Amino acid sequence: MTWRTKLLIVIVFIGGCLLPHSLPAIGQEAPRYLALVAASGNRSAPGTGDVTLLTVTPDEGTILGSIPTTGRTVELAVAPDGRYALAINQSGTASLITGLDTPQPMEERLLPAGLGATGVAITPDGSTAVILSSGQNPPMATIIDGLPDAPTVRTTLPIPGAIPGSELDIAIFPSGDTAAIGAGCGGLSLLDGLLSGPAAFRPGSPLDFVGCVQGLAVAPDEARIYTASLLSGQGFAVLTVEGVQPGEQPFLAGMSAIQSSTFSNLRQTPDGSRLLVPGFKGLFIYREMDASIDLLTLLPVGPRSRAARQGGLALSPDGRLALLANIDTGGRTTLSIISDVLTEAPEETARLESSEMVNTLEGAQQSIAFVPLVMPPALFREQEPNDDPQQANAIVPDVTVIGVFDPAGDEDYFSFDAQGGERLIVETRAQRLDPPSAADTVVAVVDGEGHVLAENDDAGTTFDSRVEVVLPAPGRYFIRLRESRNKGGPNFNYEATISLSAPR
Repeated sequence: MTWRTKLLIVIVFIGGCLLPHSLPAIGQEAPRYLALVAASGNRSAPGTGDVTLLTVTPDEGTILGSIPTTGRTVELAVAPDGRYALAINQSGTASLITGLDTPQPMEERLLPAGLGATGVAITPDGSTAVILSSGQNPPMATIIDGLPDAPTVRTTLPIPGAIPGSELDIAIFPSGDTAAIGAGCGGLSLLDGLLSGPAAFRPGSPLDFVGCVQGLAVAPDEARIYTASLLSGQGFAVLTVEGVQPGEQPFLAGMSAIQSSTFSNLRQTPDGSRLLVPGFKGLFIYREMDASIDLLTLLPVGPRSRAARQGGLALSPDGRLALLANIDTGGRTTLSIISDVLTEAPEETARLESSEMVNTLEGAQQSIAFVPLVMPPALFREQEPNDDPQQANAIVPDVTVIGVFDPAGDEDYFSFDAQGGERLIVETRAQRLDPPSAADTVVAVVDGEGHVLAENDDAGTTFDSRVEVVLPAPGRYFIRLRESRNKGGPNFNYEATISLSAPR
């Protein structure tokens, strides 16, 4: 895995101004999510792509690193248990990415995906995936079983009504045996037998009354499908299609017009109460009640002065938070964090648009996916007294400690338990903070017997510190932080990022 410098972007929009967001108090850390973003180009290695990893809260995003992939990644899907992801590439392959719950996620192998792959989905049990490709005539659906340990192609089926070169979309029913496939202007098709087999498109596919399908979602109770569609002579609309169970006759049960010149994607929250549709004017959020929908709000998102359109959209596993990619006319990508999605007042609470974020996510308009993993708290505020090992603050890496040397001569101790064999990295930020701190840090790693395993004053060209050490044995370890000149005060603050990788 190629790790980049950790980037913390914390921007909140208040009254039209950009303000740094204050750090949460102890015990009030916001929920954290792990997200993947498909970047379709890796400038350092032409012909390859990247999958960028982020941790996301309602107020901030942090780049953890990137996973190089073979081919230009255009679409992502994550297994419901978070064990693996599939990143489909323009080259006709799909990257099987494993180890998402470890410090070293990686592209484990390549799977066949078909030329011009544009859509992918994984069944709820994680065993089967369907990959859609439109680079051949006719466009095809490839079904892969045995994921993630022994993947094999079960069959490849032509998609009824699909037009070569069109954008295809897919949503799998919660029961896992049926998929709804949007074939662009080729209508909507239903594919049965994903788990029970044999797989076959349902008679009557495609349904042409849905127009040109730009996105779709299946209701949690499987009673209806929602499509974001372009209708001839009528413009854009969200359609409700019912009668979608095997043996039923599908029919158009409802339509809600969208006042937008363009839109892409459609996502439904896990509880079924909200539908999100990105459009040119912003994010359309619909409320579902009694099998009907009405527009709750049109939420302005992204840098409206230069944005041309919205791209990838993903919802967190609990449905409370959304990530939306914004693409301007020059191809610049920013990410909007939308929080309180399940409330009556959702809002864009942060926008990730620093130069490093944009460079990292260049071309990332295609796909975003959340990983359903429980993330540990991101921040820990130092609690005094912690001036010796007996008073050390207990922490759980990986974590960023926020502290201050006050009064003069103050030392801060933090303790954690390890199995032995892990690689520990501690890096401080004081001079590099904005504004810079007055502190000149010294960091040491101490074992339970009081032996100093590693110590550093100045790392690189700054007065900040960094140590890296392999922990020799199971037991309790301590991190000691002090000011090199024994000075202190309220402006002698610091941050210390503490990471612990698994034994090898």
